Amino acid sequence: MGKIFNVMPGPASGKKLEGNARFHELLSRDTLRFMKVNLLTLLGFAPFSAGLVLAVLTSSLLVLLPVCLLSGILAGPALSCMYDCVFRSLRDAPGGVWENYKKAWKQNFKGSVLPGMLFCTISGLYCFVLAMFSWASVSQSAGTYIAYFAGLIVFSLIFTVLWPLIALFDQKPSDRIRNIILFTARYLWKVLLCALLNAGYWMIMVLFLPWSVFLLPLTGFWFIVFLTSFLLYGPLNEAFGIEQAISENYPDQVPYYETDDEWAERRMKEDAAERARRFEEQEKKFS
Repeated sequence: MGKIFNVMPGPASGKKLEGNARFHELLSRDTLRFMKVNLLTLLGFAPFSAGLVLAVLTSSLLVLLPVCLLSGILAGPALSCMYDCVFRSLRDAPGGVWENYKKAWKQNFKGSVLPGMLFCTISGLYCFVLAMFSWASVSQSAGTYIAYFAGLIVFSLIFTVLWPLIALFDQKPSDRIRNIILFTARYLWKVLLCALLNAGYWMIMVLFLPWSVFLLPLTGFWFIVFLTSFLLYGPLNEAFGIEQAISENYPDQVPYYETDDEWAERRMKEDAAERARRFEEQEKKFS
């Protein structure tokens, strides 16, 4: 599946690629990894989705609120693991997809439960109100729609920054709130762009239900998480020193980027070692 985004790489310089080349490199390399974690994220949001549908069909807030709060206990950690997977890709971290997923679930569970409950409750309320708008016999005023979309953008902006912080750092809630405010103030336009992309993506998914359900296994959470995280990774690394902290605390996770000459030399040595090993095995057979 990763071949969908396959591109021919340029000459290796011994440094991390940047810009469009880096975007295509990650998609070509890690799409299948993202899609695997996306399926687990969809599974984590299944109780929320089922409860939301039930609440909308019954037009009952008494169903919506408890369902959203309880389902957030599972959905929050699942979404934090999706972000963890993407950020490990962005910094070229080693490890298998399942190994890293279990590690992320264990590390992020405690810190993502309450945000997950809030995220599901607010998301559920916005979807519920949108359904009520579409079924109302009287159209809403322009002021109502402006307030609705303004609140949606603020909600999207907060969680666009919050989920990366949960995936990357173990912080107290007060520290996260302060970091969200300071980071947003410093990189307002880029954060706002990512918030609009998040809100627009999920609004389209909701408006085109039930047909958009077929897209969930293909793009679902992973594509918008990857796109917004890719745009924010540079500012996040600049503001919080992600790669420097990793290199100081986890030196085994620091990637090494080869030049073409280094890669060719390494492959020659590996091939020579492999031929020597096979030659030894054949000698043992005939001795």
